[in-house]
Formats: sequence, C-alpha cells, structure tokens
Amino acid sequence: EVKCCMRYEHDAYKEFKERAPFRNSIVQLGERQGKVVDYSMVRDSVVVQVGPKRSEQEVIPLGVLARDNPGVVPSDPEDWDLPAAADAEGDGGPEDAEEAGRD
Repeated sequence: EVKCCMRYEHDAYKEFKERAPFRNSIVQLGERQGKVVDYSMVRDSVVVQVGPKRSEQEVIPLGVLARDNPGVVPSDPEDWDLPAAADAEGDGGPEDAEEAGRD
C-alpha cells in the first residue's frame, strides 16, 4: 500500500514540475519580475521572490503565471480565466475570489 501512495505522489510531483517554471528562473508578474524560489504543489503554485530580501516572497498560482510566462500551465483549465477576471473586476484579492465563487 505504501508503495502505491509513493508512486502516486511521485507521478503527481513529476507532472507538476513539467507545468511549473524551474527553480531560480525569472518570471514575469505583470509589470514586475521575480525569481522562483520554491514550489507549492498542493496549491498548484510557486513561491516567487519579488524583491531583494528573501522575506519578500509571494505564492503565485500557476494560472496567474501562465498569462505572462509561456510554458507555464495550470492544472485546472478554468484557472486560465482567473487573472483576466481579477484584472477586470478588482485587484484579485480574497474578496474578488469570494465574489467569483472561488476560495
């Protein structure tokens, strides 16, 4: 049973890494740039350092990165609409996600 779970996790992690940018790569975040410093596979996101200090990090969903970074693919095709909807309706904050019915 344990080998089965480990195999699933390995496959899921491998699939995520195929869709996500490499660690230490530079990504566009609208008008800003940042460096990928970590992964958050469970959240289908990457951790991006957006300033000179290590503490200046943001968790960015792959659906948001996909708009400005070719080769980045979110796991859910509906995530492709999230950045455009956030720009049109607000700043993309939690209240916007609640209005759209997403958490």
